[in-house]
Amino acid sequence: MTQYNPVLIAGFSGRALAQSAHRAGFTPFVLDAYGDEDTKALAKESITDTSIIGSGFRAKTTMKALSQLRDATQTATPPLILGAGFEQSPKLIATLETQFDLKGCHADTVQRVKNPETFFSTLHELGVTHPQTLSQESCADREHNKTWLSKRIGGMGGLHIDYLDGDTPLAPKHYAQEHISGLSISATAIATSSHHAFAFTQSWINAAPDTPFRFGGVVGSVSPDTDLETRLVDTMILLLSAFDLKGLISFDFIMADGELFLLEINPRPTAALDVLDDTQGTLFKAHLAAASDDGEAAMQLLQSDWQPKTKASAYLYADAGPLTVPQVAWPRWVHDQPKQGSTIRHYAPILTVIAEGDTPATAVTHTQQRLEHMADVVYDSEKKGG
Repeated sequence: MTQYNPVLIAGFSGRALAQSAHRAGFTPFVLDAYGDEDTKALAKESITDTSIIGSGFRAKTTMKALSQLRDATQTATPPLILGAGFEQSPKLIATLETQFDLKGCHADTVQRVKNPETFFSTLHELGVTHPQTLSQESCADREHNKTWLSKRIGGMGGLHIDYLDGDTPLAPKHYAQEHISGLSISATAIATSSHHAFAFTQSWINAAPDTPFRFGGVVGSVSPDTDLETRLVDTMILLLSAFDLKGLISFDFIMADGELFLLEINPRPTAALDVLDDTQGTLFKAHLAAASDDGEAAMQLLQSDWQPKTKASAYLYADAGPLTVPQVAWPRWVHDQPKQGSTIRHYAPILTVIAEGDTPATAVTHTQQRLEHMADVVYDSEKKGG
């Protein structure tokens, strides 16, 4: 008899987590904002709430949807994994912790990591270098010989980041941070209170009007030099303990003029899952083990089972103009497949492509080639009427 392992997944997009869960032998039940065709195909049952895109996850509707999905699993306590979108709502995470078997960072951890005042003050106490960061109250006195960015508290994906010009005041629920140019490097961690493992990635931006820091893509199998890797790992181990981080999490750094700056911590699985997971969903299984603080099981999975290929992942955006999604036979390497006939607004994401390569550089090149091909496909097909 086939084993039935239901799992609840909630996030702005549930596709990457649902794919990883499916590879790991789980049956995903998904709540997200997009309801892409491949997500629905993977999920035993899914709920799409497009209002999440503009309003975020609201307590009443989120609890109702997840309760409905839990009932559909016909099991008492299926695990719940949260993706992107909950960082702005630590109170909602706290509520979910009391009602579901949440596998991930606790609400108080998310609160401390995503609140600029608690996060950067803790970094200062630990001696972890970071860009100068200013609150609403102190922003008016910022030094004008520096370049400043405006970032939304709990924001994600780069869409919330913009330059803060002249004496422009901060918008509500935003903070200011000094802009530092340098080498971007990220790390994904599997962490428990006593065990940890790290893998490194690099991401790039794909700027658009009004969104100069829009996320472009990410590539795995990145190998920092020995000195840099040691510095990164030492910093992350310190932070794991300070913030009680567990499960799959990520760290974003900038290296500038030989100095390492921590930008942020994402206390959840991120887009790097697409390029770091393997065909057996090992990272999903390791996340569940680590989130239950079973460090030995998590590390054993990574040491014996984890076999990732060198991959890159990137978003195709509607930069050529608004798009009505035509009928397309999607290649297997296209993910987040939009529904035929749906409308994609100008500059919004259309889909995701993934490509392998012998090296990170060749994986990125193949990804860019696939982006160009799919842009031609979706726009040419639309012109021809599908």
